[in-house]
Amino acid sequence: MLILLAIGLIVSGLGGGSGALRLGMGALLLLTVCIKFAQARAETRRIEAALLTAVTDAAAQLKVQSDRAHYERYLRSSGAF
Repeated sequence: MLILLAIGLIVSGLGGGSGALRLGMGALLLLTVCIKFAQARAETRRIEAALLTAVTDAAAQLKVQSDRAHYERYLRSSGAF
């Protein structure tokens, strides 16, 4: 869509199209770019949230494993095992 709008804007500018047509196509092009930017930003936020969740979950699992290993080592060193 962006390419079509840009090509239309260039063709209307080269062909001596009316100022209103160029202005309208330029406005559509700008609006489309803004919408695409907003969509990309929303997708970035979604990915960041998913990454944060994954890292938090992995850290919690590693903490449990580490605590268990350290406790078992403590029990072995104290002769309780």
